[in-house]
Amino acid sequence: MCADMRFLRIWHDEIVRPAFNKAWEDSGLVELRGWSKGRKMKLGVGQGVTHEKMAWTFERVKTALKQGWKKAAVEEWPAWDEGVEGADELRTGVMQRAWDSIVGELTEEKGIGMFKDAVLLGVGRQLIHFGDIGLARIQGTVAEEWDRVVDARFVVPGSFKVVLRSVTGEPLPLEEGEEPETMEEYARKELEDRETEKNALETEERIRQKLASREK
Repeated sequence: MCADMRFLRIWHDEIVRPAFNKAWEDSGLVELRGWSKGRKMKLGVGQGVTHEKMAWTFERVKTALKQGWKKAAVEEWPAWDEGVEGADELRTGVMQRAWDSIVGELTEEKGIGMFKDAVLLGVGRQLIHFGDIGLARIQGTVAEEWDRVVDARFVVPGSFKVVLRSVTGEPLPLEEGEEPETMEEYARKELEDRETEKNALETEERIRQKLASREK
């Protein structure tokens, strides 16, 4: 973990934060607030524009760390679930604009040294108590989860791996705040998630139609 406050301030407030705020604003999917909300501008630098899912400032992150805050400092862009990644281009467009902005800023000399050549690393972890359902079913479930949360178009071939660890006997100890999950609970959550995804896609289509009517 980097402890260089100067680097973290530049990286967060001058590169990452404005990139995500601007991409979220340009998506047209968020209501802006503030006296200058009608103007296209770089957010997060004091022009009086705010909106939902604003990225945290560096000072806010630093204060939270100093106070020993253990919750994840997370915002989601966009804030809805497409279901299967790549099913449409809304989430992809927002994320791509943010990443392009970050890469563009890194070409300028901002005093961040070797971090100019950035790569995007994603790490996911899941713990499920499968019981006696067989290795093939476990592998199939892992593959389904991969397709659900990863847009393969943005994955460099050979740059990823899936580590599947099985433990016999007593279940692995749960992490703080984690609840045990039986196969029945997992199946129920899957059904609930699919219903949520369906509702999200319907909401997304209504948003798209609303934006189209505005353009007319």
